[in-house]
Amino acid sequence: MTERDEHGVIDGQDAALVIRDVAVLPGADELAGTTLVSRIEGSHDLLIHTGDQWGPYDVVTRVLARAPGEPGPRWEDVVELSITVSTPLQVSELIDGDPSVTLVAEPGEYRLRVSAQGRSHLPRDDEERFPTHTDEVVEWYEVAVWSAPPQAPSVLRLRSLYALEQLHPTPPLVVPGEAAGLAAAGRIGRDVDGAPGSRVLSGRVTTVVVKRTIRGTRRRLFLSCSYLTSWSHVYVDGPSWSFSDSARTDYELGAPNWSYAHKHPDQLTGRYGAVQTTFLEVAKPQRAVREWVWLRGHANVRVNDPRITRAHAAPTMVTTTLTQTRDAEGQAWTTITLEHAGLPAEWAADMETYWNYQLAIADHADFGTR
Repeated sequence: MTERDEHGVIDGQDAALVIRDVAVLPGADELAGTTLVSRIEGSHDLLIHTGDQWGPYDVVTRVLARAPGEPGPRWEDVVELSITVSTPLQVSELIDGDPSVTLVAEPGEYRLRVSAQGRSHLPRDDEERFPTHTDEVVEWYEVAVWSAPPQAPSVLRLRSLYALEQLHPTPPLVVPGEAAGLAAAGRIGRDVDGAPGSRVLSGRVTTVVVKRTIRGTRRRLFLSCSYLTSWSHVYVDGPSWSFSDSARTDYELGAPNWSYAHKHPDQLTGRYGAVQTTFLEVAKPQRAVREWVWLRGHANVRVNDPRITRAHAAPTMVTTTLTQTRDAEGQAWTTITLEHAGLPAEWAADMETYWNYQLAIADHADFGTR
């Protein structure tokens, strides 16, 4: 077999590369637990799992005349498996298949080695919901094949941050105030749904202010804090919240966003309602102002139906302010201040408890540094 190397850079958005139309020999399913390679059930597609969601990923494919030796020291994760090739193979972006890098063209039985460097969950410096394209490669992959009879899959190395996080997950986060925070959300959700025991709102309004200082920079924290509706939907087990928005860019003024609790234990929106938020002012990374409205629905009406009404008389307003300081050792600390104005008076104590609980999550989960 003629040796050959090819090189390419592949962008993506799905935290994976793919090799399509490959017959993976028995035993390959064992590799699913390695975090690097897995087979898509019911298909002939083989996934290579990346740490970063978007890339770019540097990809080198190699056709070798014989089995290679030990992986070089640069490679953190390395696995091998046997495949049967009947059509030309490429390593490509998952959805569109473009760009791609040719792997092997000749049919036959091969040994496949996938090597990776740089896989991690570390966030980018300026985190965004809609990341801008960068030409700077964030992860490196080598995919090599050589003719060989079938053998059992093998794991040669798993040392990356991504692999270690997946194989040895941290214990569930324990946040002080969780029970009180969820109970407070449940009382408001009950009012939104108009369920038995719900309170009648008097029309009186008030303002709640909560603060917490946590480690980290406000640049790192601004995105998550300015969009905050619920963080507990991530850290408390249960059916997920769902989210939708009309924005095309981050922090788009006047573009509504919707959050739905459904059956999650955090019932801030009620089971059938929603919270609608709209950015009115953004001064990144120190201040964001949102209109915040609870919407009332019921079992037979979708929350975006025109018959949906507000659960309270007038919109409320949430102002998020981030103030950064540094201690004597140079460590950055950020004070997060949430001011929720125009709240129904009956909800003030519950929202104060709820917001304090959310900020405790940010603190204990190290939002500012992870």
